[in-house]
Amino acid sequence: MDKLTPQQLNNDLIRQKISQIFERVIENDNKQSAYNLLKAIQESIEKKSDQLLPQFRPFYQSIVRRLKFLFWPVSPRKDQIEFLKNNLANLVNNSDWYLNHHYPWDNQILTGMFMYPLTTRNDLRRLIKQAFDQNQGKIGPLAIREWLSDYNKFQDFTQRTKISHLEYLAQSPKVAQLTKKDKDALRQLLRFYDDYLLVTPVSPVAVSPIVTPPIKKFKPPTISSPFPQKTVNQTISKQDKNPKIVDLRK
Repeated sequence: MDKLTPQQLNNDLIRQKISQIFERVIENDNKQSAYNLLKAIQESIEKKSDQLLPQFRPFYQSIVRRLKFLFWPVSPRKDQIEFLKNNLANLVNNSDWYLNHHYPWDNQILTGMFMYPLTTRNDLRRLIKQAFDQNQGKIGPLAIREWLSDYNKFQDFTQRTKISHLEYLAQSPKVAQLTKKDKDALRQLLRFYDDYLLVTPVSPVAVSPIVTPPIKKFKPPTISSPFPQKTVNQTISKQDKNPKIVDLRK
């Protein structure tokens, strides 16, 4: 990447080649190549951003975002939350935007949460919930924060059941205005919100199927897991078995 000139970076054939490399890296689950590609594109954008044509800049920025999401579970907490603030709507709205079918956005977030023991995981959950509650990204005509506010008014979280989000989707006049794609995105968002952000998750079994990328195969030199030698199951202690519902209205 560093050897490519701005003229080459602005070439559609080069863009297609980079896209093919990205897809191949994801298909083969090659963390080393993914990390190298991430750093190379980041450096090229920083050095040559002002020379990239407007129609090409979003492509390279998108590749960087998608690769960052690949390493989301082992990124610093500050970077994790900042990423969700800026990209949650894109993740939810575009099922193929981030990492194809290999890393669904909800599983990827849960993988990051289970890198921590219960107490720390609960702190991260609160931050993630806040990133959801205040999110300005849109699903259809409304921001995510507006959908969540309307949903919370529809039914108090203490009265929620496993089908509360479906009842909201069926009864809300605001939802009736959405396209099928937007409804699906909102359904997935509300389900994740209810299942994992109102309480601290204690078992990864709840998500089906769980797709946990084998992060231990490659440890990026500047990104490290807070608990690099522990698997998800090893971080679940006895105290995890009785999660407490926290009154989030306080």
